[in-house]
Amino acid sequence: PEKEKQSYESDMAKALFGADGYMGPHVRIHSMTSEPLLDQWPPRSHTALYGSTGSEGSEELLLRFARRAFRGPVVASEVARYVKLVEAQIAKGRTRAEALRVGYTAILASPRFYYLQEPADQLTAYQIASRLSYFLWSSMPDEQLFALAANEKLTQPAVLRAQVERMLAHENAAAFSRRFITSWLRLDKLGAMPPERSGPFRYYYDRQLQPLLPAETDAYFSALLKSNGPIRELIDSDYTFM
Repeated sequence: PEKEKQSYESDMAKALFGADGYMGPHVRIHSMTSEPLLDQWPPRSHTALYGSTGSEGSEELLLRFARRAFRGPVVASEVARYVKLVEAQIAKGRTRAEALRVGYTAILASPRFYYLQEPADQLTAYQIASRLSYFLWSSMPDEQLFALAANEKLTQPAVLRAQVERMLAHENAAAFSRRFITSWLRLDKLGAMPPERSGPFRYYYDRQLQPLLPAETDAYFSALLKSNGPIRELIDSDYTFM
């Protein structure tokens, strides 16, 4: 009887707590409610790709996507082949969303997305917006840059200078300082030739200094940039960051 009782308890433990028979504390969830932490549903990313009402045609959605992907004006004739591609996918039995994803993928495979196409003579306002944004933010232009480019205002020196000041003050400018000094000072090579682990260089490993070295350089350059400090401080300054 005692063995049967132990066997019964073991079987019950496995059924309740798993094969390992763990008898310690457990959390039992009897019900769950999930709510999306979004300001709207469907989210903006979904409505931008597939529309909000379902009445938007494929051409309208592809045009809107292509204008952002190509970072400039796009006319209907330039997305005609993508529209035909989407329609062909629907004819094969794919859903509208699946077919649109094929069209978006084709747009993202275009050289106009991969490369900043610039003429040899003079940049357009949209090309200035892209060059400025990828230089300072390592990303595509925001809505303000697009709006200024549409109104041909980015070619004005005063407007361009104001945008540079605005963008440098933005948190996205961290990408500029990080990528600029990495390329300039080849910080990516830090750690390629580490010191010996023994002797006086143990501190390098004990304190894990390697990832801190580029961070200190980034902090120094960022502070100099934000304060518009004199360039001579790059060579002779009485402060640093640790």
